[in-house]
Amino acid sequence: MAHHLRNAGHQPALDPALASQTNGKVNRFHRTLLEEWAYHRPYACDAERQTVFGDWLDWYKPPPAPHRHRGPDAGRPRHQPVRTAQLAR
Repeated sequence: MAHHLRNAGHQPALDPALASQTNGKVNRFHRTLLEEWAYHRPYACDAERQTVFGDWLDWYKPPPAPHRHRGPDAGRPRHQPVRTAQLAR
């Protein structure tokens, strides 16, 4: 596959290694996942495990921060060019 992509003019893009801080957060999440959900108690079936996982994930992840609304002009650029029709008024 790589050979065909190179022949077509594509260059592979390698993802940079994750920062240790990011790796630490992921590792901590996996450790907590194993201790508090996966091996916390025995489950009768996979369906029960999946249901409990959804509830656990809702508990573990905090709700998103509220959006800070900046007013009705939040999406508009700060500077808009003056049109000649506006100057004629």
